[in-house]
Amino acid sequence: MATNHILLLGAHGQIAKMMISKFLANSWSVTALIRNGDEDQKKKQKDELQKIGDEAPKTNNNVTLDVLFHNLSEVKTTEDAAEVIKRA
Repeated sequence: MATNHILLLGAHGQIAKMMISKFLANSWSVTALIRNGDEDQKKKQKDELQKIGDEAPKTNNNVTLDVLFHNLSEVKTTEDAAEVIKRA
């Protein structure tokens, strides 16, 4: 069964973090995009989002949460977003 997939920009924000859990619970796969930072910050942010994903109730075992770091200013079109999702 195919799942819906969303690219969530600014995924480490408070509202985005709540949305990750909601999307996963409703059978959406999520690619969470966070701006680049230093390595310690990136690890902490990725770990935090993975924990949210692990704790989210899932009705479909095929949903995924991928966390990517990217320069957000480079995502300007749906084609740019599709390229980011392909990297997940």
